[in-house]
Amino acid sequence: MMLGLFSQFDFTLAGISPAWLWCMLAFISLWVVELFFVQKTTLISVQDSSERFLRWAPRLRLMLDVFFVVAVSMFLSRPWLLGLSAIVFLVHMGLISHYQYFLRPLSALSLFHNWREGVKTGGYTFGVRLTRLTWVLVLILTLKVVVLLAMPVAPGVSDWLIDGIGLVALLGYLALAAAASYVDPLDKIRTTRGFGRLGVIRGYFITWLAECCYLGRHEVLAGAKRQREIVHDRLTPIETPVSIHRRLIIIQAESLDFNVLGYEANGQHVTPFLNRLREQSLFYRIAAARYIGSADADFVMLSGVMPSTRIITYNIPNYPYENTLPQFLARHGYRTAAFHGNTGNFYNRRNAFKKMDFSEIHFWEELASRDGLPTRNWGVDDRDVLEFSARRLQAMPDPVCHFIITLTTHTPYTLIPTTEREIFAKPQSMAQDYLNNMRYLDNLLRDYIGSLKSATVVIYSDHSADPAMAPEFKPHWDGLQEFVPCFIYNTDEDLGAQQRTRGQPIATDGTLTLLDITTFLRGQVAATNGVALAASTPELNPISSPSAAPPELGKS
Repeated sequence: MMLGLFSQFDFTLAGISPAWLWCMLAFISLWVVELFFVQKTTLISVQDSSERFLRWAPRLRLMLDVFFVVAVSMFLSRPWLLGLSAIVFLVHMGLISHYQYFLRPLSALSLFHNWREGVKTGGYTFGVRLTRLTWVLVLILTLKVVVLLAMPVAPGVSDWLIDGIGLVALLGYLALAAAASYVDPLDKIRTTRGFGRLGVIRGYFITWLAECCYLGRHEVLAGAKRQREIVHDRLTPIETPVSIHRRLIIIQAESLDFNVLGYEANGQHVTPFLNRLREQSLFYRIAAARYIGSADADFVMLSGVMPSTRIITYNIPNYPYENTLPQFLARHGYRTAAFHGNTGNFYNRRNAFKKMDFSEIHFWEELASRDGLPTRNWGVDDRDVLEFSARRLQAMPDPVCHFIITLTTHTPYTLIPTTEREIFAKPQSMAQDYLNNMRYLDNLLRDYIGSLKSATVVIYSDHSADPAMAPEFKPHWDGLQEFVPCFIYNTDEDLGAQQRTRGQPIATDGTLTLLDITTFLRGQVAATNGVALAASTPELNPISSPSAAPPELGKS
């Protein structure tokens, strides 16, 4: 009876046909479900929240979504809604893809400062990220288009009612947004609230506006400077002191996941060399330093401080590059060189590395045009870069440090030569491609480290493997934090047998960070060169005599 009265009212007073009404309700419902689904999937906060907040925040966000969608649907005509639906689909695909890769929601600052890197990366990875979530969005888009095309044009006499509904929805949206800001103030994004935490209660749009309003250039720089005050040195007081040789090699291995060590696939170990290296090294499971993007990892290692929590620190104008690792090593007589097969403009690394005072810089541009190395795919293959580094080590006088960022094993894991597919000759999935890549990386590290004499080698990863390959291979992350391996290896001693923390929780529980590692490394460099360590324990002296040389690791 109520439906009959409603339909009668619709015809007699407003002139809205039932067909239009039900089509519009279907369109609004589909859009609300889509919007809330994407927000729930990607707006994950790393900050602790109360149970009450976590219970009520999504409900408030749902109401905001309803008011927003109703207002837009009332104010726009069918052609505009069709175009907007396509744009919304692309935006949601971008949000989901960003979250799946970086394991955090996309902020407006990251979008503004790193869209070039996103476009370049997305061009390689989009085709392999078509998951069930993608097909859900495709289905919703299809249904929205069908509903809009089936919707009759509303009679002109109903315009006043449609506009009135839209205005009421807009006022409801603004009122709820104000209520959310009262409960969870937007200006706290300057200090205690991260993007995900603010987004849980209000979605993306308002949170993006808050970034634009409250996080200008000066605020971002000030926040990055505050990050420099964070100190992580949990390893130095408890770990075995080690001698840092006059040849120091630091390798940031692309996508090297902790779980791939010891992993078997197709009847063979994926990383036989690294499995053996683990036993001869100081070895740790550490939290990956990818807070905004993968450039955070090399920033932490080289700067010795925590990065900005807002944007890639390399993109912050006037950031103070003080006491960087190249500067620190130069005070101890080291000449430093950086190598990366990608372009120096990617994440703005070139400008930052210059300010860090590297003695030599070798990016794609230099490696190809000046150093004569071949290029392919994204840049210069890791094999050529590592072989070039080995040749430069012979030419550069000791002491010397080479900092190397690998590239070829980046997603979508299809950049290695087909002749290097050792685990799966004809891979059928991203996981199989990844495992081939890890064998390729393992072989390169075996050959490179096997060519070194009397050197200290530090290997760590920028982040874990791509979660999109699960469940065939399960990357090592717990939903909020990624975990990666870290090796500190001397070519002429068995550091594994000397490691005090071997078997202790701190070595494997993931509480150590890359900042702990680089702080420890600097302390060992200083101690090896006769500078007193800033530590309270009397045991921290360079080891007096090496143990027996470890087995040959350069052979498989």
